[in-house]
Amino acid sequence: MINQQRLTRLKQRFGFNQWSDSERPPYGGSPDEIDITRLVSGWHLASSGVDAADGLPRSVRTLWQVEEGDFERVLVLDIYDCESDFSAKEFLLEQLDQFESPLMERLEGTEQMGDVAFSHPGRFVTLFAQGSRVAVIKNAGAEPVPTLEIAHQVATRLGGDKPMR
Repeated sequence: MINQQRLTRLKQRFGFNQWSDSERPPYGGSPDEIDITRLVSGWHLASSGVDAADGLPRSVRTLWQVEEGDFERVLVLDIYDCESDFSAKEFLLEQLDQFESPLMERLEGTEQMGDVAFSHPGRFVTLFAQGSRVAVIKNAGAEPVPTLEIAHQVATRLGGDKPMR
């Protein structure tokens, strides 16, 4: 959890007031209701688990490989289940702060997914908020893999206002 002063600076930096006002009905489910095996097609799910760390929203944490046993091209996908759309967007800011990069930019047009999305040039990390959920897709292998297509898949499979089953 970050302090209020830091959160205010992040809101200014990322134009929070421009994109924070959309609201969807709450999902009403928990992250462990997500069928994680269907989130990313064409990739191998290497590991997964539900995490409920103190001070963080409940999450599903997953590790994906292009092929089973391929440790060069690996992605980490975390999906956080926040209390509301607004708290998801504030949590998205906290996640953006973890990257400490001035190059993180808001995605717009055909690149955008969810309610609001951010990525780094090269698209090797993508974060988005969709309703009361936040997804973070980042590289964890030696060979970077673009994350934008994966993020679009995840947003589509998370779908509308319902948890996946």
